[in-house]
Amino acid sequence: MRVSLTWLLLCAPAFAQDWPMYLKDLTHSSFNNSETQLNLRTIATLRPAWTTPLGGFLSAGVTLSSGELYIGNWSGNFSRVDAQSGKILWTKFVGRAPDPADPGCMRGIGVAGQPAVLGNTVYVGGGDSAVYALDKSNGNLLWRVPLADPGTGSYLWASLVPYNNALFAGVASLGDCPIVRGALARIDLANPQQPLLRYLSSEDLMGAGVWSTPAVDAASNTVFAATGNGDVQDVSTGNYNGALLRFDADTLAIESYFLLPKDEGESDLDWGSSPTLFSVPGSGAALMAVAGKDGVLYAVKQSDLSLVWKTPIAVGCVAPEEGCGSLSTPAFDGATLFVGAGVRDPNLFASGSVYAMNPANGAVIWEHDTEGTVIAPVTVANGLVFASTTKGLQIHDAVTGQIVWSDDKRGLLYSQPVVVNGTVYATYFQGDLVAWSLPAADSSTVYNFSAASIIPAFSPAAIASVFGTNLSGASVTVTDSSRTERTASIFYFSSSQINYLIPEGTALGRATVNVGQAGGAKLSGVIEVGNVAPGIFSANSDGRGVAAAQALRVSADGSRNTVPVVRCGTPAGSCVAQAIDLGAPGDRVFLTLYATGLRNRTALENVSCTIGGVPAPALYAGAQMDFVGLDQVNVQIPASLRGRGEVDVVLSVDGQRTNTVTVSIR
Repeated sequence: MRVSLTWLLLCAPAFAQDWPMYLKDLTHSSFNNSETQLNLRTIATLRPAWTTPLGGFLSAGVTLSSGELYIGNWSGNFSRVDAQSGKILWTKFVGRAPDPADPGCMRGIGVAGQPAVLGNTVYVGGGDSAVYALDKSNGNLLWRVPLADPGTGSYLWASLVPYNNALFAGVASLGDCPIVRGALARIDLANPQQPLLRYLSSEDLMGAGVWSTPAVDAASNTVFAATGNGDVQDVSTGNYNGALLRFDADTLAIESYFLLPKDEGESDLDWGSSPTLFSVPGSGAALMAVAGKDGVLYAVKQSDLSLVWKTPIAVGCVAPEEGCGSLSTPAFDGATLFVGAGVRDPNLFASGSVYAMNPANGAVIWEHDTEGTVIAPVTVANGLVFASTTKGLQIHDAVTGQIVWSDDKRGLLYSQPVVVNGTVYATYFQGDLVAWSLPAADSSTVYNFSAASIIPAFSPAAIASVFGTNLSGASVTVTDSSRTERTASIFYFSSSQINYLIPEGTALGRATVNVGQAGGAKLSGVIEVGNVAPGIFSANSDGRGVAAAQALRVSADGSRNTVPVVRCGTPAGSCVAQAIDLGAPGDRVFLTLYATGLRNRTALENVSCTIGGVPAPALYAGAQMDFVGLDQVNVQIPASLRGRGEVDVVLSVDGQRTNTVTVSIR
């Protein structure tokens, strides 16, 4: 495989971007469509630019506005931080909830939600159940509006949502100890001292707290919110426990509701995530996705909240922080939904999971088990999915689900990673705000990829490629997460590229690829090693286009004939698909795909293949046996594909997709 280094070094110019509120925007897309610097080619070089201790536990992500970060902690302190240097510019105290009388209850905390910035004002929910408006230049208090009495056990977990010269906030309990009367609040910024509260349980009953953050559809002037558990679920008496609700944004009148099914969450009737609004590509159907503590992702119509589809994503439970259910708000990039959750199978060693899903029907596109539970919302930017877990931050390829970077289990994260202008801002629960960014590329920079997929994902005994400068005659070693260094076998080298084998026995997790140049200089790059990192070789060695494959036709009489799959000219990159002749009715044609990174799969039943969207039975998936590091997958081409022409071929191995290649069917 020979790929020019030039395309690896392209870098778009920096330009200002903001992340002005929780989940990026009113619809909760969690999608930065302006990100260009972080991509599959550069992500492996991500490193900490600065770290700032903030002196208290952190459960909220940062809000970014005009080059400044705003963040509050559980001590009740709220800070403005310079985004370039990490320097704290000012800090103000914005309240802390009192400790409940019952020593078995959760202790009082300060700020848990993410602030919102409008103009020269930053708004934040304080620990004392009040909303604060601060001058963002100096932190001076402009006004303070109490929404509930913290002495009763109330708390503002939800982040603030600015819309149409108003703020929307949810009122819940600190920890159901005791349960309080939940509400949605609307604060008119022209008259903030007279907030409108829409209580969601009757005066004689408690519950229906709004723990998560409301979403807004500006076109219909509608606010959507989800509620938690309570004493009674009975809308006829005004008790909207475990409900999805649609409100008029001006009056907070309830227009529609959808109740979490009792048989799927009766023990603790809570919605887990905030709502995400999206339009289905093609049909334009306006839907809303919300995850529940029951471990199910639901999609309902925005118009009347009627159910469209639901997909299980984790085992259900009362306490998702223990590795079950889901509190993670879905992200939407205009084509795909992405969501995190707890463990999908209690028999697995994993504690969490990340999914990509078809927004039209909830079908799972890929799923990746994670060592830590995914509590926070995921973020999407430039073909990458950023997931905070209880072990640390990890980044996935949005197309395949394969892990392409991690922070090497730096610590617990309850907050969403904020991705802006080539930097990932992560707020670790123990109190550190870390800016992960890209170093300047120079002659010492090397980039590693799967030799098949050209994705920076790796597994033991897989073939990889490293790109850099002055690589002729270089050696390669791999130092794994257990700090064991092994020499890598080299298959090919040039001045800019080496193809090598990830040594067998390489421990899973972060590893360092060390390149010793012939002149004695040493280069290094970081990779993530997983149990599998499946990639299909393409005939043009670029991870796409016609597959590097062979076909065998078995006729009804038992005779066998090799069927051409690809035709190549002399110039590099000239290979094209040759139509596969499926023969006479009754003949069977088997396709052999050449791959790497899949031999460590679990069971064959966890390997699937589609050709032109049609399932093709996988008959074998493992080592090719003749060439080191080379794997192969044998599938039978469905007869229904006859006459389809050029079609996509995709494998899924243990929930992870491969790159897409093609074949042609006559």
